[in-house]
Amino acid sequence: MTDEELQEHVVAQGLERGSYKRVGDADKRLTTYEVHLLRTRNVNDHADRQPVGGRTFADLDPDLVSRTVERVRVSGSRALTGLAPDDHVSALQRLNALTVDGTPTLAGYLALGNYPQQEYPQLTIDVTVHPGTTNSQDPTVRFLDRRNCDGPLPQAIDDAVHTVMRNLRTRRIVEGTRGTDIPEIPEDVLREAIANAVMHRDYSHFVTGQQVAVNVYADRVEVINPGGFWGDRTKDNVTDGHSASRSRESCRRRSPGGYE
Repeated sequence: MTDEELQEHVVAQGLERGSYKRVGDADKRLTTYEVHLLRTRNVNDHADRQPVGGRTFADLDPDLVSRTVERVRVSGSRALTGLAPDDHVSALQRLNALTVDGTPTLAGYLALGNYPQQEYPQLTIDVTVHPGTTNSQDPTVRFLDRRNCDGPLPQAIDDAVHTVMRNLRTRRIVEGTRGTDIPEIPEDVLREAIANAVMHRDYSHFVTGQQVAVNVYADRVEVINPGGFWGDRTKDNVTDGHSASRSRESCRRRSPGGYE
């Protein structure tokens, strides 16, 4: 069979059954999720704007909502122009954290909900501290520390950062009579890595059962999230300064202060 005949044969199978990847010397059929990633590589499925059924504005944390709206107002953004200062429902609708009928969107619920894991128990950040440079094979010592960080995602990110920081080595720098502890990884760098993993993960229904994982090894920290490169991003051009956002609402920077 010629290459041209093979291509026609594979295309004839359709995207679901005719998509393969090269693994060693073999062609391995893509999984359903890999086909989904292929199908939506350049098409945003707006998963983060989907309404969370059965939830209302009352299921959001009032403090996080207030701090979020205030942050947007003081940032200089015109997003809330024309809205009354205390009209938080309209403000969140303007920010796509609520739908037009007042239902929290997935992004709004995860960022501002009282306890988003009631609906999405696996959308957490799993921090594991390993005793060596690989996953432990010793059944008596599997890990040194572990925390499954839940709650609203800004708070989960904060908890994950603190868990990693307390397990990093520090060095003491003394200047005169004063000393400063310097962690091996700056906290701001670590927070940026974990926040990016949370914001840019895949939130489609295929992987809502998967967590963001932070693995702390003796020589490195690995941050892993569900999903692959999106749009035209590849491992070769991901650092060139151009942005392609899978999660349009989730890509709003979140901090302990709320959903910015």
